[in-house]
Amino acid sequence: MSITAEKREAIRAAYNYCCGYCGVSEMNMGNELDIDHYRPVKHKMMD
Repeated sequence: MSITAEKREAIRAAYNYCCGYCGVSEMNMGNELDIDHYRPVKHKMMD
C-alpha cells in the first residue's frame, strides 16, 4: 500500500512526531520514524 507524502506528514503531525505505539519521539531517535512502529513489527524486532 502506498501512502502519499502529504498523508504521511499528516499522520506524523497527528501523533506529534512520536510513535503511536510506544511514544518514542523522532527527536529521541534522531531520525524520521516509520508510519508503523519505530521498530517495524514486520522485521520482528522487539522492544
